[in-house]
Amino acid sequence: MSRQDADSVQALSAQVALALESAALTEDLLIQQSQMRFASLVKNSSDVVMVTEPDTTIRYASPSAHRVLGFEPEELEGRRFAELIAPEDRTRALSFLTAMADGEGHVGLTEFRVRHRDGTDLFVETLRTNLLKDPNVKGIVLNTRDISERKQFEEQLSHQAFHDQITGLANRALFQDRVSHALERQTRDGNPVAVLFMDLDDFKTINDSLGHAAGDQLLVALAGRLVGRLRTADTAARLGGDEFAVLLEDGGDEGMTAADVAGRILETLEEPFDLDGTEVYARASIGISVADPESPV
Repeated sequence: MSRQDADSVQALSAQVALALESAALTEDLLIQQSQMRFASLVKNSSDVVMVTEPDTTIRYASPSAHRVLGFEPEELEGRRFAELIAPEDRTRALSFLTAMADGEGHVGLTEFRVRHRDGTDLFVETLRTNLLKDPNVKGIVLNTRDISERKQFEEQLSHQAFHDQITGLANRALFQDRVSHALERQTRDGNPVAVLFMDLDDFKTINDSLGHAAGDQLLVALAGRLVGRLRTADTAARLGGDEFAVLLEDGGDEGMTAADVAGRILETLEEPFDLDGTEVYARASIGISVADPESPV
């Protein structure tokens, strides 16, 4: 090899070495940038990101833990995530979390309640990913989101769907469902079931003379008296207009017939209703239907 060829090879080797070094630096820079982006995302995320052991011991908690759960990340590290779960949901949630630890890369989503540092319960949605065999993680990643507002909204929608908007009593749909289930239990257990149907006799007159606002006040006040005469296990409903109904499981109170309960309800109408300073008396008619033909009315 000539001197010139040797110089060319040496120059080429130097260029290759420089290129490799540059590539390595570029790769390191990209990794560093990626890590910085990930750290920034985790730091500013509204979700709580945790890395845990299979027994739910927390190895890492993101800064959002303080915003969502009231705990500083350092306070959570070393504790078990299971300790944060509300007692009512702990068995179900732990069953889900434990099952998830068995499958590599396995992803699952569930909802349960956790206990905030101030003692209140939060509804959370937790995404769980098994990365135990990932050399960069070697743990189980929990991504937890506060869904309390969503759950509250869902409960409000559910309540509105099955309750009367004026009185707050069960509406026709919920009442029919309760009656259906009561009849199923009656068939199975033999317990008598009674339904009272009540109409206000002069509601239209009161509505026309005092106005709809006064009529609504009367309905609300009547609902309060009605519930006050029933057991917590019984269901009072407004079916619409001036029509009410009551479901009595086991026929009514111990030692009382459905007719006795109806009499107690009518007694509540003997006292006048105060509608913005105007005393009004209301009368009602009550019909009784008993599912057990052997039960006395």
